[in-house]
Formats: sequence, structure tokens, C-alpha cells
Amino acid sequence: MLSTRNVRVQGNLIGRDVLNLLDLGQGGDGIRIDMAQMLTIGGSEAGAGNTIAASARNGIKITDSSAWSNLISRNSLFGNASGGSGIGIDLDRTVNAPDATSVPPVPGNISNRGQTAPVICSGAMGQPAACMGAGPPSFDAGSNQVSLSAVLEGQPNTDYVIESFLVDAPGNLGNGEGRLFMGSQTVSSDGAGIALVSVSSNAPVGGGSSSSVTLTATNVSPTTLPDGSTGPANNTSEFSSAAQLQTLGSLAFNPANLGFGTVNVGASVDLVTTLAHDGGEAVTGITLAVSGAGFSLQSSTCGAEPFQLGPGESCELGLRFAPVGAGAAAGSLLASASVGNGA
Repeated sequence: MLSTRNVRVQGNLIGRDVLNLLDLGQGGDGIRIDMAQMLTIGGSEAGAGNTIAASARNGIKITDSSAWSNLISRNSLFGNASGGSGIGIDLDRTVNAPDATSVPPVPGNISNRGQTAPVICSGAMGQPAACMGAGPPSFDAGSNQVSLSAVLEGQPNTDYVIESFLVDAPGNLGNGEGRLFMGSQTVSSDGAGIALVSVSSNAPVGGGSSSSVTLTATNVSPTTLPDGSTGPANNTSEFSSAAQLQTLGSLAFNPANLGFGTVNVGASVDLVTTLAHDGGEAVTGITLAVSGAGFSLQSSTCGAEPFQLGPGESCELGLRFAPVGAGAAAGSLLASASVGNGA
């Protein structure tokens, strides 16, 4: 598309067969926009998103500094740069590569007003200061929740729509694409241009423990548009660098229920249960708590609290019931964790 305005590209299969089952591929960019303005690729309406896959170069390429106010939203991009050069969305840099984390990026993008992408906090060195203390993105298989923190270094006092996606693999040069749209939210930057992003969203069907996550940012603050009207700037960024999801670990008791039977007042019965790691990453910061009159924890091979259990690890817990009076009694043993799911 060359030197045009107000065009919508929606509901297409680009590089895929009509059933969206097979890659057909193409020799260049999936969509190329040269000096165009106020375009909408995808959108929030049902069926508006495009599928763009198996391009030899970029999934979407926008060129020239005159190309801006081009909204890219809720599309499915994957398997692009199959020719070895390109990324999911490229805003016409001198090199096909992810955005630098500095603002403005060096070398700077010149399309869509050089809109920067968010940085997903991963705990790695060299990330924005606002990522301090934030853990890597995670997936909770029990609740099907994807959680992450990110930082956008953009323009001061500006509103942005952040879209989150899951993708099978990080993509060329570590830069992300976005196969499965996950959700969107609006954030606002402060006077220094910093916007904090916190995502907690259900993983879409087909995404989860083996996926990576990516983000885009779109400036939606009102401005004077190329046609002289006033409206959202709608400058969408490239995809962020992809970050692998870490599946939160979980714990389980075996057996889950202990039956102490009939115990006379003044007597006691001891039984043993095993606390085991039950999948995912290591569960850390584990503490134990027993409730119920007459129930107590008598022994543990778990070590001093708080302790951790990694894949394949378990420990034994000895519980005692010594009734304090006649009648039925019930108690519980809880294992809580600072990172991961307890039992």
C-alpha cells in the first residue's frame, strides 16, 4: 500500500491456506505499507484480525517517516522471517531487529513516529529500573493464568493500549511475534514517560506452559491526524522481545486425606503424609500450618521453614491426633508458598 489513507485490512489469511491449516508462504513481507497513514490492520471487531504467516521477510513492514497513525491490532503473526531476515512488525529501521530499550531507540524507527515497544520484566540484568523486584512471566496451569510485569518507556503523560500475545517460539533475532491474542489494557505514562504494565489474563486455547509472551504498545492519546481531524494517534509499536513463560510449580499431599479413626481422650495416633512437588518450576518459600483442636505436626523431613521443593522432590510429615474431648474432630494441614502453588 503506497501513499494512501483510511484503508482497513481485516479478516485476511496471508501466507496460509483457506482453512488456515497450512503455510503457503510468500517471498517478501506479508503486508508492506509505504508512506501510508491512518491505516487499520486488524481491529477489535469480531473477525477483524488477520493471520499473517510464513513470510520470507517481515510479517508487517511500515516504511518512511511520513507513515504514521497506522493501527495494528489483534492480528495473528507467526513463522515470519522464514528467509532468515525480518521480524513480526518492522517500523523501517536500518536493521531488522527488535527495538532498543533506550528512548529514543538507536538506531531510531522512523515509521509510526518511532513508537517503542514495552520491555517485559524477566529478572535479567540491564532491564529498566522500574522492573526491579519483578519476576519473570509465569503460567499457572491450575488457574490457566498468564501473569507478567512490563515497562513502557514512551512519551510523557500519554495513554497507551498494551496488547498481549502468546507465540510458540521467540522468533527471528529473539524478537517476538504474536500468534494468539490474549488481551489488552490501557495504561498511562507519567511525566518521565514511564508506564507500568501488569498483565493477568487467561491463556487462550493452544497457549500455555511451552509458550513465549510478547507485547505491543499503541499510542492512543488524541492528536491532530494527517487529514486534519482529531483522534487517537494510533501509532503501534513493533512486538517486544519475547519472554518464555515459566510454569508455576505446585504441591500435593499423598495421601490427601488421613483417617485417624476412633481415638480415646488421653490417647493419640500418629500418621504420615508425603508433601511432593507436583509439576512446574521449583516451589519456594514453603511454610506449614496445622489447624484443628488436638491436631499437631510432630515430625518433618522437609527442613527448616521456609523450604523449597523442586521437580521430583518430596518430604514426609508426621501428624498426631490427640483428642481434647469427646465427639467428632477435623483438622487441616496447609502448605503455603511464596512462589508457586501450595497444597
